[in-house]
Amino acid sequence: MIYLTFDTSYIVSTCFNFDNNFFKYLEEYILNGTVKIVISSIVDKEIERHLLEQTRDSASTINKCASRVRCLANDGTFSNKLDLNFLSRIALNKFDGFKEKFGIIAIDLNGVNADSVFSDYFSGVGAFESKDKKNEFPDAFAIDSIINYSKDNKLFILSNDNDWLSHTMLRGGVIITDDEEVVKNSNIVFSKSHEHILSMLASITGKDNEECESYFKANFNSMFDNDIEKDFSEQLSSFRYSYYDIEVTNSNILSMELDKALIIRKDKDAKSIVVAILYHIESCQDVNYRDYDNGCWDSEEKEYVFVPSVYSTIHYKTNGLLIVEAEYEYKSGKLEINNPRITNNEISLTDSDYVREEESYPDDFDDDYYEEMKLRELEEKEKAEGRK
Repeated sequence: MIYLTFDTSYIVSTCFNFDNNFFKYLEEYILNGTVKIVISSIVDKEIERHLLEQTRDSASTINKCASRVRCLANDGTFSNKLDLNFLSRIALNKFDGFKEKFGIIAIDLNGVNADSVFSDYFSGVGAFESKDKKNEFPDAFAIDSIINYSKDNKLFILSNDNDWLSHTMLRGGVIITDDEEVVKNSNIVFSKSHEHILSMLASITGKDNEECESYFKANFNSMFDNDIEKDFSEQLSSFRYSYYDIEVTNSNILSMELDKALIIRKDKDAKSIVVAILYHIESCQDVNYRDYDNGCWDSEEKEYVFVPSVYSTIHYKTNGLLIVEAEYEYKSGKLEINNPRITNNEISLTDSDYVREEESYPDDFDDDYYEEMKLRELEEKEKAEGRK
């Protein structure tokens, strides 16, 4: 039995989407008894609290907007305010339905060694490495309750929280890596990526098919380049990194490469398969922006008198998950795949995909800059002499 647990941060990162692709493709593992999802009773209550808070905030925002748009209120478009109690019941019922569908059980804290947790607290280790370590008791108890429950079975922990990572490592866990032997030989495995967990599950349970991966590696670019490039190019052209007043002059996809192809579902009667393809795209943007860090500030006038322009190329590496359906057959004992087609493509460019930046200034930057600086210095000197 392989146990899988997640924390509140992962569910929040999905915007409470309990029907995302990760859970869809876990379903077969759960139905055949390979995987069991367990969560701490603490996480169970935290998710409920976050659901209610988000529902309340969303309803409040919508009601405020509706009340300000008088023409909509008058013609009956927003005749009544949203019923918070009704919406809260819908949100909680959705979470309960998710737990029931996947047979998720909430583990209580009865088996947790409280002395061990408090020892970690006073030593400042594990979840208690952060400055606000008093706030991390729920994390420590939650992790220990799941580890105690899973006993000697393999446990995958999915979380975006660094305190969960630290506490998992303290309890002998490892971070998921591309080294499958390390993962196979470790009982407690931590990951911030559900793509990595899918990959390792497929490998451990024997669903990893070398012939399938070989086929898609050989044909990935010719089959899917156009569709993926179209989706990603739209994101890249509109994406803005965290610079002030940035102007994008050009966007390019540099390369696209398949990392792993996994058969996650096989229908022997229909002779069909579902394949999860993990891939990455390397891209760049040519941009220019005003470099206020190297600008000249007039403290008296409270304004910049000179701000150089920077010309820069920003490089990104973005991971994607492609779901492909296909028919298959065996010829001379070899797997042959036919009619592959994309059913879903998950890829999103974010700030965290940043790899490096190549900055350049205009050739006359130094001359202009220092000339302006000398001018300001002279003006300041003249002002000072005039005040004597």
